[in-house]
Amino acid sequence: MPQLPEIGVPGLLAVHVAGFRGALAGRGYSPRTARDHGYVLAQLSRWLAAEQLSPAQLTEPVLERFAEARRQKGYRRWRSRRSLRLLVDYLRREGAIPAAGQSAPDGPLEMLLDAYRWYLVAERRLAPSTVRARVDVARRFLAPQEPGSISGIWRRRM
Repeated sequence: MPQLPEIGVPGLLAVHVAGFRGALAGRGYSPRTARDHGYVLAQLSRWLAAEQLSPAQLTEPVLERFAEARRQKGYRRWRSRRSLRLLVDYLRREGAIPAAGQSAPDGPLEMLLDAYRWYLVAERRLAPSTVRARVDVARRFLAPQEPGSISGIWRRRM
């Protein structure tokens, strides 16, 4: 069987394509099916960038908007929230997107930690377990500094 070409994925979800395709192959999916699912992941990554959203903002209503955008563009597959289940479940297991029912980050501490998380993923290309560990350390350091606001941290250091 000929080797299928690799796909390039722009955006913050790029680091998850190889793992997602490998996970599908490990579950018995064909290389072509795994590649096709990878294309949907690539489109999701591009769509998030176009909507100016981070993966941490990929909640259920946002996922439904993505599925609706696919329907409006005339795609015949992966047009419903249910059809995106494999992709979403994988990204949730990796900690790339919020768990079901979890809301987008709110408050300055969560926004800062979200930005740090995506720096570690997109720029440093760290493994999901390393990202979780480093964000947890940052949270433990920053949380007690000033309840409700992190701005006091910078004033105290100056």
